[in-house]
Order: sequence, then C-alpha cells, then structure tokens
Amino acid sequence: MTFHDTETPIPPDTLIVSKSDLAGRITYANTALVKVSEYSESELLGQPHKIFRHADTPKGVFHWFWQRLNDGHEVFAPVKNRTKSGGCYWVWAHVTPTWDNASGEVVGFHSSRRALPPQLRDAVEPLYASMLEVEGATTDRKPSAEAGARWLLSELATEDWTGVERWFFERINHTTENAA
Repeated sequence: MTFHDTETPIPPDTLIVSKSDLAGRITYANTALVKVSEYSESELLGQPHKIFRHADTPKGVFHWFWQRLNDGHEVFAPVKNRTKSGGCYWVWAHVTPTWDNASGEVVGFHSSRRALPPQLRDAVEPLYASMLEVEGATTDRKPSAEAGARWLLSELATEDWTGVERWFFERINHTTENAA
C-alpha cells in the first residue's frame, strides 16, 4: 500500500460507526465510514478492523486499545486512519465492548468516531511521532508496541491508560474553555 498526503476532511456533524466481532472483523459499517474510508460496504464486512491502520498511529496506542477492551473497558483515543487509496483521516475514537445480556460476556466491539478536534491533533501529532521513534528501536512487533505504550505513560507522567485519556480530554477542554 502506498501512502500519500491527501487527507479526507470529516465534517463536524459526521458520526462514523462500525461494529466488529471479538477478532476485530468488521460486522457493520455505516454510510459515513464507507464514504470516508473509500471502501464499499461489501469490501469492509468480514475484514479485520486494521484495514484502516495508518503507519502514523503508533502500535502502542492499539496495544492499549486491546488491553482495555479485553478488560471490559471503553477506550477514547485520537487515531489517524488510512483510506483505500492510501490517504488519511483523523478521528477521535470511542470504542466500547458489546455485551451479550444473557451471558454477560463480551461478544464484540462498537466504535463511534468523529472528526478529531484540531487542538488535540496539534498536541498528539508530535507525541505520536516520538512514540513511533521509540517503537522503531526494535523490529519485534509486540515488544515495539509495549515499548511505545510504556514510553507514552512515562512521557505523560501517568500510570495507566485512563491517565492518557485524561490528558487527551484536557487538551480538548482547555481550548474549548478558552474559546468561551
């Protein structure tokens, strides 16, 4: 896949939604996702969610995603995604486990994404670039993701992903409060 710098803007009122099974295979994609990603619905259904994975989003972010989700928690994070043609789009992702009411077991995941607020993107891009450098210091995929995740915790002086999410929300709220 060839990447290029063409970015697809996401209108502020657009909600991008997908659902996936426990293995991360897409089971539902709304019209907004089909349009923004440049894939047809039939091209997406059954594919791993990583079909959208852009190399500029550190592996450590997804390491935390899956760790939190597998523990039954929701996750908020900025993500740079890839379009079918190799372009990109930035989103503020909110991913939650989907529970089976009868068994109480997690049966899949629901992801809602909106346009990433510019003030958070400005803060995250250099942070993610540094995290990618840390991850690039090793060629083994899993230790690379874990190294990136550990570096992020250290850089933000927090002990867990909830502290990272808090840092993200503070960037959004700080600018919103200053604009009022």
